[in-house]
Formats: sequence, C-alpha cells, structure tokens
Amino acid sequence: MKYLLLGLFLLSPYCSNSQRDYCRDIKLEEDRSKGIVNYHTPLVGKQGIVGITRSMDDTLATYSVYIGVTSSQPVAKGISIALQLADGTILKDEERMTTSSMTDANEYIISASMDIDDAALESLSNTPVVRITCAGVSANIHQKDALLLMKYASCLMEH
Repeated sequence: MKYLLLGLFLLSPYCSNSQRDYCRDIKLEEDRSKGIVNYHTPLVGKQGIVGITRSMDDTLATYSVYIGVTSSQPVAKGISIALQLADGTILKDEERMTTSSMTDANEYIISASMDIDDAALESLSNTPVVRITCAGVSANIHQKDALLLMKYASCLMEH
C-alpha cells in the first residue's frame, strides 16, 4: 500500500499536466498611448513556425498569422504565404512580401504575416494546420504542433 501511494504521488505531476491551461501561454502587450492591446501566442513548430496575434483597438479586434519556414537558402524578394488546413482549406495572401533572415551558418527563416478574419480564426481553432508555405518554400506542421496551435486559436477567440 505504501508503494502504491508513493507511485501515485510521483505520477501526479504528469497527470495534472494534461489539464494545462494553454491560454496562460498567451502574452499581453499593451500600448496605452495608442489604445492598442495585442495578444501573442507562442510560436509553434520547428521546420514550419506559426503564431497568431489578436489586436484590440477600442472595440475592433483584428487577427494576423505569422508564418516562418526554415530553408538552407535565402529567398530575396519572395512573395506569397499560405497555410493549408487538414480539411483542404487554404488561407493565403499571394501578394505578401516575405523576409529572409539567417539563424545560423546554414539556415534561414523565410517569414511573413497575413491578416485573417474571424471565420479564418475559427477554422484555425477547429482544424489543424498541416502545411505552410512562404515564397514557394513549404514545410509540414507536426500534428502535436498543429493541435497546440488549435488550442491557442481557441484561447484568442475567448479573449
């Protein structure tokens, strides 16, 4: 009996982690002089990186999605970004300019942000992102990262 209680005690942190409140990961940034409040989700993923921002200006809420893809080559003057959801929906901005920045000696991040509407945010909260593309360079999103992004999108809808 003593060993059973000890085992349960040692496993309790792992069980409580499954009930984690992901909304607490979202960062608040406030510019009081402009009356703007931004909520930023953490960036999710490694080969393909995604993050969502909700901006509040008085009573108007706007959303943007940051997309970054790792590449061994920089892309100068790249255009077009897209997210593909598991249901086949594609959210894209074909005119968005991308940037390319070096992260280490042989790796670059090609990135951009695009504005999305309430319906697109709801899609991101209900359907996992499976693939992202920046300036023609694509990356798959791991299922674990896609599910985490869905949780963050749901949190932003509640704020």
